[in-house]
Amino acid sequence: MTRLPTCPFARFARYALFIAMTSWLSSATDRASFAQSTEPKDFANHVLPILRANCIACHNAQKAEGGLNLETHENVFKGGDSGASVIIGKGAESELIKRITATDESAMPPEKNAVGARKLNADEVSLVASWIDAGAIAGIAKIGQTMQWKQLPETVRPMYAIDASSDGQMVAASRGNTVYVYRWPAFDAASDVATLIDPAAQSQLQTPSAVTHLDLVQSIAISPDASRIATGGYRDVKIWRRNLGALSEGLPSLLRGSHIVSIAPNRIWIAKASRTPSLEIIRADRNSVSHQLTSPSPIVSMAWSSDSTHVWVSCEDASVHRFVIQSHEDPSPQVIPPAQSQKLEQPLRHLTLVDPQQLLGVTGDKKLQWWQLSAGTPDSPAQWTKVDRNGDIPEVISIARYEEGGAAKLAIGSSDGTIRILNGADGAVVRAIGHGSPITQVLASGDSTKLASVGADGTVKAWNAADGNLLWEQKVDYESQRRLDRSEVIAARQKAKVDRAVARVPELEKAKQAEMESQTKLQAARTQINEELTKKQTEVDNTNKMVAEGEAAMLAAKQAIEEAMKKAEQVQKDLDARKQLQLAAQKAKAEVDTKIVTMDKTIVSATQAIERAAATLSQFQAMIEQEKTRLTEFETGLNQTRSSLQTPPALQGAFTPDHRGVVTAHADGTVHIVRSDKGVQQAVLQGGLPGVTGLIVTAPGLVVVTSEDGRSIGWDWGNHWSLERTIGNATDSPFSDRVTALDWSEDGQSLVVGSGAPSRFGELKMIRIADGTVVKDWGQVHSDSILVAKISPDGTTVATGAADKLVRLHRIDADVPTRTLEGHTHHVLGVAWHDDGHWLATSSADNTIKIWDFESGTTVRTIPGFGKEVTALAFVGRTNQILSTSADQQTRLHDAGNGNLIRAMGGPSDAVYCAAVAGKAPIALVGGQDGVLWIWQLDNGQALQQIK
Repeated sequence: MTRLPTCPFARFARYALFIAMTSWLSSATDRASFAQSTEPKDFANHVLPILRANCIACHNAQKAEGGLNLETHENVFKGGDSGASVIIGKGAESELIKRITATDESAMPPEKNAVGARKLNADEVSLVASWIDAGAIAGIAKIGQTMQWKQLPETVRPMYAIDASSDGQMVAASRGNTVYVYRWPAFDAASDVATLIDPAAQSQLQTPSAVTHLDLVQSIAISPDASRIATGGYRDVKIWRRNLGALSEGLPSLLRGSHIVSIAPNRIWIAKASRTPSLEIIRADRNSVSHQLTSPSPIVSMAWSSDSTHVWVSCEDASVHRFVIQSHEDPSPQVIPPAQSQKLEQPLRHLTLVDPQQLLGVTGDKKLQWWQLSAGTPDSPAQWTKVDRNGDIPEVISIARYEEGGAAKLAIGSSDGTIRILNGADGAVVRAIGHGSPITQVLASGDSTKLASVGADGTVKAWNAADGNLLWEQKVDYESQRRLDRSEVIAARQKAKVDRAVARVPELEKAKQAEMESQTKLQAARTQINEELTKKQTEVDNTNKMVAEGEAAMLAAKQAIEEAMKKAEQVQKDLDARKQLQLAAQKAKAEVDTKIVTMDKTIVSATQAIERAAATLSQFQAMIEQEKTRLTEFETGLNQTRSSLQTPPALQGAFTPDHRGVVTAHADGTVHIVRSDKGVQQAVLQGGLPGVTGLIVTAPGLVVVTSEDGRSIGWDWGNHWSLERTIGNATDSPFSDRVTALDWSEDGQSLVVGSGAPSRFGELKMIRIADGTVVKDWGQVHSDSILVAKISPDGTTVATGAADKLVRLHRIDADVPTRTLEGHTHHVLGVAWHDDGHWLATSSADNTIKIWDFESGTTVRTIPGFGKEVTALAFVGRTNQILSTSADQQTRLHDAGNGNLIRAMGGPSDAVYCAAVAGKAPIALVGGQDGVLWIWQLDNGQALQQIK
């Protein structure tokens, strides 16, 4: 069986040109040797793969051309309209062989067929014929024999799938059969990237390589909380989980028992002090103790030199000690005595090495104390001498050192909520920055460009170190912000729903008024008809009287017939004429009677229409009241969410090694991470410790906190993912073919999966993430492969688009499609819901976008103007703007409300296949045949990144 993956639209198109790429069967030589082997040929292992590749697209249960179904051994023997396909023992006489060897118009498959099937080669014909000659046995499929996978060439790296977290923090994109996960790709020129690697898939390749799936990845979905990624391959779905769980082993275990920890500027050396007293230097990159330092008294604070080669410690006995730290390869810890020691007046907390000649600390009464190192002589070693400076600074809480123009600066945080910037050389106050509330800690980034102040209330503020200007303020943690954003979106959706319903009331009232006016006109018409009926009745009465008089005259004439024959003849003529008038009058009356009956029915229908209109209006108004009640409930919930958003007090803070994040540890045990350059929330790490006394962030990406009771715990904050679960494989799977569509439920507990055999059917299923089981199977809902599936914002409906040109809507709580949307003339490639759920946008290989009214199922408008297939769609936030990508190499932004083009963005060198929109200042992320991830700022069309 040969698997030839193609792009999402060309793969199923009637003009399909198969692209040689990701994985294929063995070479023609391998197939020839397979055909010439002495092993008995059977249907399941030898004939079916050939038929599946070249015949079954047109000869299957749903599309049995010529009445022939070749999917099973039994159906092959049933034959088609031309009779039996196989005569056991007589291959040359069998209709199947005649057709596949024919050279005239009866040849199968026909030339220039619509499904890309090729004529069988000599080896394949010989195999099928020998199978029939040998008895046409059925056989049992042998697992693992039908496919041999080869690695995708490095030159073939199309990007067929992409997804992004709502804030743009995580972006997953496929290149060939490998998925890459970027963190903040729109912010950083060199975003860190993770590769999703499945060792089991690697082991099946002839040349092992870092791959996600064996087949091309055509679908990706990131869960709403960005903790999981789903990827789709050939008959399998893989769930990848981010490594954010709390860790207790490794480095955290080495830090247990500490009461003070301090990490060097290189983010590798960690000084750990315990109350024993003891002092150890731990290497974060090796998870080992490298040095043991002697300390005569419990340590109260520590300071590292800027080059990470010296560590200073201040002890409870008021002594200070300097240790020299040198790297070594000895597996045993080196014991190091102090290189310098001296008694000061009192213990110093928040010890800071301003420069090699100055020490700064905070006394027990929270005052700054400066010490200057005097010049030493051979007879008199250098000594620290106290220098009087800054006596007016109130209670000092924290000190952070940084550099400006090569000179040391000090950020001093005080209890009055003020940050004072001091010159390191003389202690002069340069500027004051008002945090606005009590400060827990002041931080300086390693590159000296930013300061951060952490409030006791959990508020974090970032400042430009050069001028003290506020860069951003973050009051709400990541999870709380997500809850708030979610509540605001739900309330906004409900309000929009109520507003749309209220807007329809005048229309319904107008319809009711029109029905009432129609009834009035009908009543007037009925009155007019009644008047006409009365008039006709008078005419009938007159003609009846005339007939009676004529009959009397006839009798008289008969009595005098002999005397007045001529007169009788004339009277007879008059009588016939009067009878004709009578018949005409009766006919006219009958017509009027019919009009009366019809009019009565019409009036009854009009009355019923009025009643229906009134009932509809009444029901609609009742529905509006219900929706208004729900809106009130949502708004109440939103207000409650807002009022409950209280970030717990912050105890410790630190910049990340790359200077791009601020990490804070809070009283409830959570650890919060915020982008230092944008102020964007990144995550809340759960499962921490209360009473945090130490917080460090290592170069390898580990966050570790220590508590006052000696416990420690850590989190791997790097962009690291692990395979949590694989659902299905090439031989045993709930999915019939390539997984071409994926979408998460809002709660992240379920995943909608779209698949289907090309030209045969499209199937839709929902799986439970907890155990990978299929919890809902809608069945074969399309007559060709599903290419896209999206769940509505309210979570009630799945919209699917397929190669059969149809869009279908499926209720989550129903088993059959609730509506089919027809109008596209080619494969449906993209589907996107407006955030309010009242519009559904679809795109197609017919080079158009259609906007549908979800409630009525009618087309609102069609947007043309594309040079080629419109391959993907995404609405921009809650706006009416819709992003599209096309095989004409363009990415476009339209207004779905009027269909107008807002802007077009070019750059890709080939067809663009996939797109995602993310962030409050929305960005577009697209990819295509050239394998480049393009990122644009949507409000101005500026290109932010091109990641290859």
